[in-house]
Amino acid sequence: MIITDMLAIIIGIIITILIFIYGGYIFVVAIQEREYSLIFVSVIAWIVGFFLAIICPLNPSSPLDAAGDLQKKAIEAYEGGDKVYIDGNPVEDGFDLNGINLDKYDIKIENDTIYLMSK
Repeated sequence: MIITDMLAIIIGIIITILIFIYGGYIFVVAIQEREYSLIFVSVIAWIVGFFLAIICPLNPSSPLDAAGDLQKKAIEAYEGGDKVYIDGNPVEDGFDLNGINLDKYDIKIENDTIYLMSK
């Protein structure tokens, strides 16, 4: 899943760069050929590129912060009384989920149970 998310991000970056290059190319051609109506096309390409580069990563469902969202859900579920298993072993009473580095674990939440598996 993480590989798929990273691949989508890389493809999005490549498409954004291509859109910016296309917009610049059309702008240069429009000026050289005195086709000022093409400037509109280049501006639209830059606006779309700006949207892809700036606005899309801010989307709450963006895969850029999916791991952080899952960590927050795990902490909320733990505080709500869900059981915690680390590498298949149940944790002891009094365990503090906030005291460990969740970045070192793959997190899975299922049926009122939080599973943390070492990466």
